[in-house]
Amino acid sequence: MKKLNILFYAIIAVILVVIILLIFVQSDFRDFVRELDQKNVYLYREDGKIIHGFTSPPYEPLSEARINSMNSKDSLFMLEPLGHNYFYFNKQAIIEKEIVKVEFIERIYSKEEAIALLDSAELTFESKTHIFASLVEHFESDYIFAQFKEGNIVIYPHRLLWKFVDCCPVSLTKFFSFKREVGV
Repeated sequence: MKKLNILFYAIIAVILVVIILLIFVQSDFRDFVRELDQKNVYLYREDGKIIHGFTSPPYEPLSEARINSMNSKDSLFMLEPLGHNYFYFNKQAIIEKEIVKVEFIERIYSKEEAIALLDSAELTFESKTHIFASLVEHFESDYIFAQFKEGNIVIYPHRLLWKFVDCCPVSLTKFFSFKREVGV
């Protein structure tokens, strides 16, 4: 009987800890969603090197000089924050995104064509940045959470929300939902 009481109290303690943790995660999630309406930084990187980026809202492409300084080993760019959150997308994150078409300079491209344009030598740096922005301009929580778990999107600052998403099955992240437009 005494072991049963101890087990009962242990279960109650675990349930209370889980409830308190979920309250903190929900609070962190609300803060994160609120920050999405403020300026954030969206970066495209390959092999650990930032290729293109922009801040939004409002949409402001980052210059090639700014991107180069962000890539330098002695860069202090994080000391001068550009926005609340930094979203680092790799190519796989863009490939996995459900996009039918991308409109650029009054022409419509398929997702595959738009992704190929990111590597094109024919386009200017600014044009490629705009295409990247067009590829990621709409996103939902399901996409962000799944790609974060896969390692295709890295998000700074580290928060309790991301630790929760990382350690829980994707099905549990369905409780946290948002849709976002970057506004290119």
